[in-house]
Amino acid sequence: PPPRSSRLSSPFPTSPRPPPAIRIHSNGTGSGGAMGSASPSVNLNKKATFQEPMALTRTSSNGSSTTTNTTNATVSRIRLGICAMDKKARSKPMSEILKRLDAQTFEPIFFGDDVILNEPVENWPECDVLIAFYSNGYPLEKAEKYHSLRKPYLLNDLRMQRTLMDRRRVYDLLEESGIDVPRHVFMSRDGYISTGTGDGHRPE
Repeated sequence: PPPRSSRLSSPFPTSPRPPPAIRIHSNGTGSGGAMGSASPSVNLNKKATFQEPMALTRTSSNGSSTTTNTTNATVSRIRLGICAMDKKARSKPMSEILKRLDAQTFEPIFFGDDVILNEPVENWPECDVLIAFYSNGYPLEKAEKYHSLRKPYLLNDLRMQRTLMDRRRVYDLLEESGIDVPRHVFMSRDGYISTGTGDGHRPE
């Protein structure tokens, strides 16, 4: 009879054997003291340790609040600039809007009447997002200059606020947008030429 082989072959295909597990001791070495020695079992008694995250602190430009974040990356709140006269900025409707914002995401910064009226725009507090709207005595030109200087994201268009102060331009804009307006007549003393018809409602 033919000699018997020391290894029996299988008629079925076999897949590569998975690598052996690594025994981890409390001293960080494998069995026998060699790093990464092969072993059929794993010692799970060793607890992994992680470095504590570094606390980051940022103080806002107006010194009104401080934000502390315990993350490895620099994370700060969005600075929301309220550039309006105090009568509007601290009104009950504005307070209700701000109360609905996540305090961990947004940091409201009130510019205040004294800063808006008396300080140059270079001294105004910096912000990431700007809310600015006109009211009596509001220096709209300074707000436009501040936006050109700091480039914050605008929630409301400053240029369009000039349009809202001129009923002629408002009616023309509405007609251009296909929105009906009252039938009207006006006299321009500044040379403005209307692009609308003034006919008001247009029947279908």
